[in-house]
Amino acid sequence: MKREQIQKWVEQGYQILKDGEPQGIEGTLLDNVDSLNEKEPQVFLLADLLQWPDEELDKLQGFSDDQIQAMDS
Repeated sequence: MKREQIQKWVEQGYQILKDGEPQGIEGTLLDNVDSLNEKEPQVFLLADLLQWPDEELDKLQGFSDDQIQAMDS
């Protein structure tokens, strides 16, 4: 996963990455993420991902770069 893609998702109004898909949420951000992580362990705050080193982003499971580019077209 590339930092530029995460930034695009944030700019498009998404707040979380859930099972490899960017999603918006309603209500309080932290309340939503806490409850999601109880059920779905693959939920990340996009703003937090922007702070991760590139090496860690590359390890993050989700979409391939080709899939991400196709989503943006």
